[in-house]
Amino acid sequence: MIQRTLYYWSKLYEEQIEQTENYKKLSRTVCINILNYDYLDNNRFHNAYILKELGTNEELTNICEIHFIEIPKLRKLNLDDDADMLKLSTFNLLRRLRSNLLEIFTLEQVLHL
Repeated sequence: MIQRTLYYWSKLYEEQIEQTENYKKLSRTVCINILNYDYLDNNRFHNAYILKELGTNEELTNICEIHFIEIPKLRKLNLDDDADMLKLSTFNLLRRLRSNLLEIFTLEQVLHL
């Protein structure tokens, strides 16, 4: 899944400009993976990754951001309303990203409610 995510992220990033265009035209690219299975080895249902320097933890750039939202981990939290928790988490993520979505799947489709 990691290789697949990086591949699709890189295609989105690379396709923003043609070969002779200026690199400054490249925009921030965010990949959000919504998984209906457990994937990462932790108990958090939302994990976010960026590029950082290993020794100092200094952020190199915000041009690359990758998110994983794992639905089964959300369900394991035994919250009164999983859908509301996911809506809130997704809303906060999108607000922080300040991005426009081209395609939106309803939470009912994702959660199979």
